[in-house]
Amino acid sequence: MSLFKWNVNSLQTPRQLQPREMPSFDEVIAVHPISSSSGLTTFSAHLSTNWTIGNAPLGGYLVAIVLNALKTHNVSVTGDKHKDCFHINVTFLNKPDAGRDVEITVKDVKRGRTYAVCSVEMWQEKRHILTTLSTHSSFSAEKGPTYPQHSLAPFTLFKDCHPITTTLGPVKRPAIDNIEICVDPAIEELKRTERLQWIRLVNEPSRPIDEPVVAMFADCLSVPPPYLHGQLGEGKVAWFPTLTLEIQFRAPTSLDPQWIHIHYIAKMVKNGRFDIDVEVRDEKGEVLALSRHLCTIVDAGKVGHAEGKVTAKI
Repeated sequence: MSLFKWNVNSLQTPRQLQPREMPSFDEVIAVHPISSSSGLTTFSAHLSTNWTIGNAPLGGYLVAIVLNALKTHNVSVTGDKHKDCFHINVTFLNKPDAGRDVEITVKDVKRGRTYAVCSVEMWQEKRHILTTLSTHSSFSAEKGPTYPQHSLAPFTLFKDCHPITTTLGPVKRPAIDNIEICVDPAIEELKRTERLQWIRLVNEPSRPIDEPVVAMFADCLSVPPPYLHGQLGEGKVAWFPTLTLEIQFRAPTSLDPQWIHIHYIAKMVKNGRFDIDVEVRDEKGEVLALSRHLCTIVDAGKVGHAEGKVTAKI
């Protein structure tokens, strides 16, 4: 779920970001068990106002909370056997309000010898926020053939990228202040529906790269090129809500502090709807995750401005 108006002219100007006092990422994705029975666990979580654009929490941030709930549930049931998420499919149904609690129900669909399949429902009072289906196992237990990687996106060296700033007008953007971005200017100049960038947390650059971080970054900056903003009318900023996404996690958590390399490409933009393919890699070029998103292009007013409220439905 993204909302950005890129200042391409500022690519050569370093963005001076300073850590600010705020809860850690682990704190803002924390889940708290409410009840548990055979194959079913219910959690509560508080939606931070620090990971929003306008008044809407980022879709990737919501997925990060879900992944934390899934890992907590699976470890409590079978220990490390199903601790890693291999695949998750998420459908966003309604936008939640930041600053309030949500209820998350994790249910076993199948718990086999090698794989576990779980479903998740997130609610905020009577508002159904999202639904997911996911597959879990253990990276350390995986065995089988491996084939060399082909047809991956170019791997842009960090030294060839430049910091970037964003312009959102009156729209509040606390989520953007929490991340540092460097983009490949060669791709930006082509003005295609494509982006190559490096990204990391401003406040926690040494935090391990795990599933919640990968999921959050995979979705939070999935954008078409700047010229699409102009199609909405003079002075308007576009919002790109994610309707559905799926993520395949291809490597275990990296304990080394590092930046994440991400490639986004929208292969077809038509009638305000577009797809995005995403590749997430570590500093060595190893693929951490592959994801695919279905998004729409709407007026940023739908997520509210500084004093607005989330009222529109997706």
